[in-house]
Amino acid sequence: ATAGVQPGSEAGNQLVLRHRSSIGQWYEVTASKQVLLARMYVADERFNETYQGHAEYLLRLVEAQVQAEGVDLEKVEWG
Repeated sequence: ATAGVQPGSEAGNQLVLRHRSSIGQWYEVTASKQVLLARMYVADERFNETYQGHAEYLLRLVEAQVQAEGVDLEKVEWG
């Protein structure tokens, strides 16, 4: 389970990479795209329900991982 997994930890980073890979089966998902998707999950209650109320937690995990990859969270783009 994911209880207690901290953003930026090895376990947290692995969850983020698995999430990216699972979406990557449908289309290319860059780190920037993953941030935008995670932000959408928070903004749209339907997605938050899909993630059983854990969309903000996923966003924190994603943001920590992509920052470690060198992504500027203020400059993420889809394209």
